[in-house]
Amino acid sequence: MSMSVKVARSLLVWIWVSSLCGALPFAIVSASALQWDAHSPEMLIREAIMTVEDTDMLIGGEVNLDAFAALKAGSTVDISVRNGVVYSVGDGVHLDASSKQQISTNDLQLLQSVMSNMRYAPNPNFNGIDEIDFSAQGLTAALYIYVQAENDPPKFEFDSSEMNDWYKYPRMFLPSFRLDDPDKDQTFQVDILVDNGTLFVEQISTSAFDGVSVEFNSSLSSLRLTSGLDRLNTLFLQRLVEIVPKSCLQGTTPTSCAALIELCANDGFITYCEKITLPQQDVFYHVAVTSWAKSLNITAGSSLNVFEAFKIQQRFDVVYDLLLRVHVSSGFFRVVAPNCGELRDFVSADTLQPSNLLGMTQLTYVGDAACLNKVLTTIQLQSPYGSNATVVISVELLSEEMRLLANESISVKVSHKRTPIQISVVRTSGDELWLTSLDSYANLTSLVNVSLVADPETTIDGAILELSVSCLHCQWKYRSFVPQVSYEYAQIPSTRLGFLGLFDSLRKVIASLQLAVTNDSAAAEVIHLHMTPTSPLPGRESGSGWNSSTDISIPFTLNSSDLSWEAQRRLMFVQAPNYTVDLSDKGPLKGHCHRSIGKSLL
Repeated sequence: MSMSVKVARSLLVWIWVSSLCGALPFAIVSASALQWDAHSPEMLIREAIMTVEDTDMLIGGEVNLDAFAALKAGSTVDISVRNGVVYSVGDGVHLDASSKQQISTNDLQLLQSVMSNMRYAPNPNFNGIDEIDFSAQGLTAALYIYVQAENDPPKFEFDSSEMNDWYKYPRMFLPSFRLDDPDKDQTFQVDILVDNGTLFVEQISTSAFDGVSVEFNSSLSSLRLTSGLDRLNTLFLQRLVEIVPKSCLQGTTPTSCAALIELCANDGFITYCEKITLPQQDVFYHVAVTSWAKSLNITAGSSLNVFEAFKIQQRFDVVYDLLLRVHVSSGFFRVVAPNCGELRDFVSADTLQPSNLLGMTQLTYVGDAACLNKVLTTIQLQSPYGSNATVVISVELLSEEMRLLANESISVKVSHKRTPIQISVVRTSGDELWLTSLDSYANLTSLVNVSLVADPETTIDGAILELSVSCLHCQWKYRSFVPQVSYEYAQIPSTRLGFLGLFDSLRKVIASLQLAVTNDSAAAEVIHLHMTPTSPLPGRESGSGWNSSTDISIPFTLNSSDLSWEAQRRLMFVQAPNYTVDLSDKGPLKGHCHRSIGKSLL
């Protein structure tokens, strides 16, 4: 039998992984037929080793260098890796990583250095059995490597193009990102926390949230999303998480506070976190109060243009759906329909969250910020008349989701306002009875001294005034028409007359008034006089404007001749039913009674 006879050997490799896999046999790997010269040493010292996923390891110690020293010059050593790469670094050699290598046998010393420093790195995230095949000059060998699985931490991959300016817009949505993890079938939990603000999720598409659990903490500073990898990434790529920083002051200038946002992903075993910094910056929207309005006093019943006290500012032009809310704690608004925006009716403020305001509120929906100041020019505050208190005016700018974007308020001191015109009434006859007859008219000025007195500190020139006079048991009329006075509501005779005109003209109207008693059962007549400016708008009551009124009681008695005649008339009707009497001044029987059976002239 020749000394160079070839023999075949079948190699059976059993890998026991008790220390790493709970004392369970991992696998029986297939045998590799290896042929060699009986006098040639084997190429490998061991034919099965272990490593961990994503771990680089030295395999030069598994190579039998004597076998490679016996190789003849003029050929190559071929090495191939199924699921990884091999490379060699050290002792003055450098072999780049590759899954296939060819090493010349011409320099055996260099060959031995390469083989002794050879390293293996599995492909990223690979786990299982890998195989490295060696062949040279008819010799072959296989090194089996069991790559033990290891849980890889999840990672965030942000869109770098959005990282520099995501916070420079009116609404600060987190830049789009992906959650990456090789173990895609697991359930992931992503926590987003902000240390100086709140979080908001824009639910533009409810279907995007199918199968996703969304949880907020009580302060809305923490958000937890739980689902599979694909569903979560669908949300993250749509930029649906908004950061709402708190408000800060830089000196006296309002700013958005700096905030730190932390994102943490957990796959059930490992938690991975990244942080994003939100710098302090100027607020995008700002409601400014003009300097003169910071200490403001107005008189009761006067008006204030809201746009003169407030100005709305923004950093740059952008279109968003906004809601402008203007509130006054007392008084009311006069509003002209703006040429932009959608004006809403006055509403009760207690239905509007989150302000919980009491009083009167005006709402206007606008499509862009350019319209905001135009809307303010259409709103006028009418302060309450007769009030001596403080009125608070607040302006709030809200998003379409009713989240506050900017706000400001002023306190307006309302001082008592003197009535421009006083009605002065004095009885001309003191406590004497007014002796009159039924339906007999007397001049008003003969009974009372009525005068309209203008306050010298107020201006009423050109103001249209409304004068009304009324009584309980009388009728009014007037002796003549006064020019420049409306008599539309002064039809005579009537218990109530109304006149519209200038101050001096209405004084002449009072001088022309006459009244007559129409009811003998009363002992006094009550006269009411009232003056007020006309309504500022057609059909709008002027209840918040000034008014002046007075009541005066005039005791009266009917003329005795009238009473005597009435008594005699009734007496004769009762006592002499068969007699008639002609009390007129006509006829020859003046002052005589005649028998007339069955007739009565009364």
